[in-house]
Amino acid sequence: MAPPRITAPTLDAQEVAERLAHRVRQLASLESIYVRVKAWGFECWVVANHSTEDERFRLYDLEWQLMELTPDVGFKFHLVDRQGRLLTEVVTLEPFDAAVILRPKSPVAFP
Repeated sequence: MAPPRITAPTLDAQEVAERLAHRVRQLASLESIYVRVKAWGFECWVVANHSTEDERFRLYDLEWQLMELTPDVGFKFHLVDRQGRLLTEVVTLEPFDAAVILRPKSPVAFP
């Protein structure tokens, strides 16, 4: 008799956003995370304001850790650094399936 197959629970968009937020919260320039569900996995948008090179490399390491923890799930990550502009001037993220706000809203960060 074959041993039972153990599978990881299915992730949903909000869980992905929260797992990523948990890992990146310490990076001061990061403001929010948006996740879209795709047929192959999840597309994740991380929004920053004036990120540093060190923060970006740390973010890439943390994204890699998430991918290693869930090898059967596809991920595509995007970093949007709004550089002091309104987010809507930089990119349109709607529709999205989940979001986590890492920093309080400010008039500069969000319309």
